[in-house]
Amino acid sequence: MKKLISLIFLIVVVCTAVAAYLWINPPLVIGAIYSELDEKSVILSVGNDGFREIQIDQVLVNERVEPSAVVMQVSNAIEGYSLSSGFKDGATIKKIEKAKIPTGSDPIAIYEKLDDRTATADDLVYGIEIVHDQAIKTVIIHYRYFWLPLKKKMNLEI
Repeated sequence: MKKLISLIFLIVVVCTAVAAYLWINPPLVIGAIYSELDEKSVILSVGNDGFREIQIDQVLVNERVEPSAVVMQVSNAIEGYSLSSGFKDGATIKKIEKAKIPTGSDPIAIYEKLDDRTATADDLVYGIEIVHDQAIKTVIIHYRYFWLPLKKKMNLEI
């Protein structure tokens, strides 16, 4: 009986430690932020520096408002993103609820490869495109990593 209680206690401690680590060091990385002048259309360059893919659940703007449209753009690093004026031929567009960000997709590492001129068409970049009828001031991304629901809030006001 003591072994069972010790095992349960150990599992709870390990799960709590893992959850605390993930809340302190979330795997979702935001790179560059691209916006049109009216700030009604924004692309957040996102990536994953964790051990497992990230599932995007919901994107909200301006303190918990559903935007008019949200999609995930997946393109190669050389082509880049297209800001709502029409998508480039190489970009793949996914519904945000079906979008997953794989491991090893840290946008900062991709930008360094672009700067060094070592980026190739195999280097994929992930961007969350958000369109709203008002200027976008904040973005909240709700996502899942392992079993944990996490969120990342970005203030876009300068």
